[in-house]
Amino acid sequence: MVAAYLEMRQVQAQLRRTGQVDLAAIAAVSAGDARAALVADTQEQRRKGLTVTGEIRHSPRVTALVPTGEPETAAVEDCQDVSALRTTDAGGNLVQQNREWRHVATARLALVEGQWKVTEFASDPESRC
Repeated sequence: MVAAYLEMRQVQAQLRRTGQVDLAAIAAVSAGDARAALVADTQEQRRKGLTVTGEIRHSPRVTALVPTGEPETAAVEDCQDVSALRTTDAGGNLVQQNREWRHVATARLALVEGQWKVTEFASDPESRC
């Protein structure tokens, strides 16, 4: 589950770097609301002409597991360190610098056709961890 979550975050980072929607990569790691959010976020970033560089350091852990559900589900909580992220406009000007370097992100995953996929995710930049 943690590996599936981290794989989704890697795809998300690549989408942010390129601004290109890669439907195959998105479908491989997500389903439902998460898939729609990855596409919409990438399209919005491209529309605004923004590029995100740098890496997020993750510290995820499974906080819930429901192995008897249909589908099986899990929850992950991640203390993200975003201190290395920079958002720039098309001219290379810094438009966003994260102030709270470590904050909580959460995700829900479901076992879809034998593979864990992220179905929902959120970050709370006001939280601390």
